[in-house]
Amino acid sequence: MTTPSSAPQRMIAVSPHPDDEVLGAGGALYAARAADQRAEVLAVSLVRPDDHARRHRELEQAVVALDVTLTTLDPPLALSDPDKPGGAEARLAERLADVLASVEVPWLIAPSIHDHHPSHELVGRAVRDTIESLGRRSSVWWWRLWGQGGPGTTAVVLDDAEQALLAALSHHQGELARNQYGELLSARLTADAVLGAEQLFGFGAPAWRWKRVATYCETIFSGSRWTYATPRVIEPPAPFGPGEPGTGDPHTWLHSDSPSATQPRPTGAATQQIRGIRS
Repeated sequence: MTTPSSAPQRMIAVSPHPDDEVLGAGGALYAARAADQRAEVLAVSLVRPDDHARRHRELEQAVVALDVTLTTLDPPLALSDPDKPGGAEARLAERLADVLASVEVPWLIAPSIHDHHPSHELVGRAVRDTIESLGRRSSVWWWRLWGQGGPGTTAVVLDDAEQALLAALSHHQGELARNQYGELLSARLTADAVLGAEQLFGFGAPAWRWKRVATYCETIFSGSRWTYATPRVIEPPAPFGPGEPGTGDPHTWLHSDSPSATQPRPTGAATQQIRGIRS
């Protein structure tokens, strides 16, 4: 069942890196465009300075394939700079506040605050803090890639979209040369189709007939507090918008420390060992 949109909506996917707009937010963006909603990608980083030109070119091609608009922070944030993580987070929150100032109901797609990747988590925290500082009703759909997502609340049926998403991802040639992210995309859509019914509606819920689905954890900020959204299934091209508040309280999930904060990341010799295994 979908929630129809009574007014034109604007979905904004806050993307830490080029390719996250497909791997993380692609299903939501596809559904929004299929329903003739406005959708855009706000690209936060282009990763390493030497790769900026290539990554931006690949990103432009991917968003054209998704049929969404693109805004890139200028200059792009250096999310992985270990000396200035707080600075990047504060600058992103400031820019997000500017972007959302004229939006009636902010509707964001963002990486999970507990996604294990430090840059993803930084962006997630900046989104959370910006929404809270605005103090207005807002919706955030959280996606996960490397780590933990919140409880599933919102499912997007993508049986007809897999090839379109793979086509958009194909423009990120540098990343695809490094790893098999196309296979990951397809596997995630299959896994969410298998697990989604029980994620959204409880263990023992009847299996879905759909074969490709993307699930998200949607939280609604009412102006003073967060709630999880009421569970729903969206079938493109049916119109939809931000969800309705449910009864669950996500405050602890949204504000607890991520387990990744205390876990070491491989560097130096360990990184060389990993590269050797991959080659």
